[in-house]
Amino acid sequence: MFIIFTIFTILLSGTYSECVDKEGVLFRSRRNSKAPITWQVRKYMPVVPVNKIVYKGGWLKIKDMDGDIHWVKSKFITTDYHCVVVKNGPAPIKTEPNMESPDKYIEPAEKYDTFKFIGAVKGWINVEDIHGDTGWIPYEYLWTD
Repeated sequence: MFIIFTIFTILLSGTYSECVDKEGVLFRSRRNSKAPITWQVRKYMPVVPVNKIVYKGGWLKIKDMDGDIHWVKSKFITTDYHCVVVKNGPAPIKTEPNMESPDKYIEPAEKYDTFKFIGAVKGWINVEDIHGDTGWIPYEYLWTD
């Protein structure tokens, strides 16, 4: 019931979570382009702003699904759509929202694979990858903010 309520809330809210909107964006340890890189992420990586402040130079302080804190340029973050990331893999990607349907790909999704959220049905999330291909992943494999 909680899962359905959460997804329903996402769909009706009109605003979406923060997502990385470019491939290969660099997260940093401090708000400085020369600071050590903490993570290079894929497009559609969901993040949680630590606060809504955009600091000098366009830096935003964020938290990832593991709870780690990073800094990223705000120009690489969007709220135009909702995103999800695989929190525990391998996660099956199916052609329909049930375990009996055929696999969408030869390989399942692995931890940290990212997707755009398209919709949800009975504990399944319809996702789109960076190439525009869609499939269904059980909700329990995914994280979003």
